[in-house]
Amino acid sequence: MRIERVRPRPGSAEEPLRTPSGYQLADPKFGADKHKARYAVFVDTIEDAADLIRGRGFHIWMKGDGKRASLICPASLRITAT
Repeated sequence: MRIERVRPRPGSAEEPLRTPSGYQLADPKFGADKHKARYAVFVDTIEDAADLIRGRGFHIWMKGDGKRASLICPASLRITAT
């Protein structure tokens, strides 16, 4: 499974942010506050992340080399099987 940005930022490729707690996502039910750390949702696998994005509209944090992590909405993502 692969999650990628439809229109990545110039420079390097971006990947879903994987922290020691897992892949970091944001629940849209928190509205404008969904980006805050206290509302972060973590999952162990990329498949679980893809399920939350597709099924419940979660956003995912993405990071590239030399780039700050950014929160990406489902409409700006492409999920493919590898």
